Amino acid sequence: MFIEEDAPIIIKIFYKKSGRGFLAMNEKTFHESKLKEDEKQKYKTLTVKMRLLTWGLYNDLNENGYIPNPKTGNITFNTKAYKENKLKSLIVEWDAKRLKPKLSPESPDEWELIPITEANISKMSPDIAEALLNTYDSISYVDEATEKKS
Repeated sequence: MFIEEDAPIIIKIFYKKSGRGFLAMNEKTFHESKLKEDEKQKYKTLTVKMRLLTWGLYNDLNENGYIPNPKTGNITFNTKAYKENKLKSLIVEWDAKRLKPKLSPESPDEWELIPITEANISKMSPDIAEALLNTYDSISYVDEATEKKS
């Protein structure tokens, strides 16, 4: 139903370190890529559950995207603020992990889940954040071709 809570959107991002940033792509692009199998093995995955955008959340995100320009005093739409707020509002679960601090150099590596906090979302690589947002938008919005079919 159009007013009920639907299941979250699940997005899988494939990424690998590249220089100072990351190469990141969604699952469909990764599987359709012409990467050789040995190259695909170098990629890690991040699976994220994101809530569906509701009318109220949509309005809140847009409203919070308008901020005063410190130079002119005019209120303008800030895409950066909008995207950051969107990520912070939509992510409900992820499988992001980090190495736990070792008690001694001989201790085996242990991983822990990274909690979903505004601070941790803000620390996300821009490449991975953009891949998440672009994938979310492509899944959740109807494009013109689909709209014409209905």
